[in-house]
Amino acid sequence: MGTKWRIKARLIKKSERRSWKKDRSEGYLMNVEMIDEDGTKIQGTFFKEMVDKYELLLKENAVYMIAGGQIKESQVKYATIKNEYCIVFEKNTKIEMIDDDGSVAGGFNDSPNCFNFVSVGQLEELKPMEQIDILGVIQKVGPLGSATIKNGEVRKRRNLVLCDDSNTSVVICIWGDKVNLNYEGNPVIAIKNARVSEYFLKSVNAFEDARIYIGCEFERAKDLKLWYECLMEEAEGASQPKQEFKKLSENQDELIKMIPSSSVDRLKNPEQELPKQNFLNPEEEKPKDKKSKKKAITPAKISDKQKSQDCEAADGQ
Repeated sequence: MGTKWRIKARLIKKSERRSWKKDRSEGYLMNVEMIDEDGTKIQGTFFKEMVDKYELLLKENAVYMIAGGQIKESQVKYATIKNEYCIVFEKNTKIEMIDDDGSVAGGFNDSPNCFNFVSVGQLEELKPMEQIDILGVIQKVGPLGSATIKNGEVRKRRNLVLCDDSNTSVVICIWGDKVNLNYEGNPVIAIKNARVSEYFLKSVNAFEDARIYIGCEFERAKDLKLWYECLMEEAEGASQPKQEFKKLSENQDELIKMIPSSSVDRLKNPEQELPKQNFLNPEEEKPKDKKSKKKAITPAKISDKQKSQDCEAADGQ
């Protein structure tokens, strides 16, 4: 598909700058998610000097007129939204902030319509690396820690225990700057674009591309908050409810107490057992996609391209 196109879109999410390295090249990138006037979402990626140019200029929730850049078929590995296509912004790209006249759909506004929640209990049936939205009460908060991943980058992380009225709890590992959010006081938390993991039987990763909302006020969130408060009242002043939760994560109580600084490397042998200290590995092996034939891309409006397939913008420059 060509590079001559123009859209009016709201920037609903901007990721942190991230480094990448391959055999013959290395650099850094930044991903964004946008929604247009028809409600279609698409992911875009800035590389190297384009990151330098737009990183500080782009603001979440602002509306932009965007022209130029390469429309590509999406890959699946690092998808954060469902779209068959994605955008790679190039030197000819022009992005201009415009007045928000309300014609472009907004992002999160205390409405559950922005999410497709699964319960904690449903996690047992889901496969590794499935992308989910999850809502629950933070039962426990672990200490701040860090991990050194394969490319040598050090990432901050924090473990939480999340529970809901399925009477099930699971460990959530938060990565990046979101570890510094205030999770104390048993708030209701909504996480969009989390990833299922099978480390320690079952757990959930909230990587840098996840969106975290604390203290949600829509009805389902209020119901969960009331449910947990009732459990605490029954506990008669104890720090934790008497309710016995089904624990999806192995050694969950110990896992929440400690997060050592550790090296997290991809295993050479996917069948090799992961050492216990390298839990909730962000570089875990992802299910391989079945090879499919390349489809011809014909020029059309981006909104008409939406299909139920994940999008990966960072497709490896």
